[in-house]
Amino acid sequence: MPCKTIPKTDRRSRLVSFLFGLGVFLRMRKMMTEDNHDNMTTAKTSVGQNSRRIIGRILPEVIWYIASMFWAWISIAGYALFAALAFGLRSFVQYRRTGSSGFHVAKAQGMARFAALLIGAAKVAWLMAPVSILLGWLSLISAMDNRELHIAGIAAAVFGMIVTVYGQFAMGDSWRVGIDSTQRTALVTDGPFRWVRNPIYDGLLIFAAGIVLIIPTWLALISFGMLIVSIEVQVRCVEEPYMLGMHGQSYRSWAARTGRFIPFVGRRW
Repeated sequence: MPCKTIPKTDRRSRLVSFLFGLGVFLRMRKMMTEDNHDNMTTAKTSVGQNSRRIIGRILPEVIWYIASMFWAWISIAGYALFAALAFGLRSFVQYRRTGSSGFHVAKAQGMARFAALLIGAAKVAWLMAPVSILLGWLSLISAMDNRELHIAGIAAAVFGMIVTVYGQFAMGDSWRVGIDSTQRTALVTDGPFRWVRNPIYDGLLIFAAGIVLIIPTWLALISFGMLIVSIEVQVRCVEEPYMLGMHGQSYRSWAARTGRFIPFVGRRW
């Protein structure tokens, strides 16, 4: 008999159910292990008292975990939407316009490759933050775990997404990911580039900060720090020397009046 193909929607729902069940199981197993250890080292109590105490500890933990899962899935949805718009859609438009996807990361060498590896590592850690919550490996930082901050994080993530996509489309045919020294593109100084030289990275950092507020874990904070360092290396050590060598005095004049990430801050030459 031919094998029955499982629809993609069913596969996704099964994956979600599996992650949810696995996370709850790991959380409850941890709590039960702690309680069993306590039972062996504390005074004797009745079975009923033990059962009520265990349920009293596990139930709030499970409720908290379900709430954490909600914010984790919100952040994963944000990742997916950001990737679809900032890379998928923009690359598709670029290919339709120029015949090139705009991706030149594979050609990176030296500091460009080092910066690309840093950014890649930051993105992996960034994505693992919500996954670690779903699997019960990490918990939200209690001082930052409140609804107002989570909602503010969603607003920041949406705003950062808008800034990123706006900056990408403002570049027109000059948009690219990575650097190709054999390709010459026009210097874009209008749109959001009138105020800062790197509005796309600004949008990415705002989006990343929003994700940290949505799922505030130590891993999310570390990945945000890694992202800041990798962007600084990419901009200062790779892109600015490349742009200066390609556009010369035009780039000098623009950089002298336009801030690097913040208006009027980081102007050069």
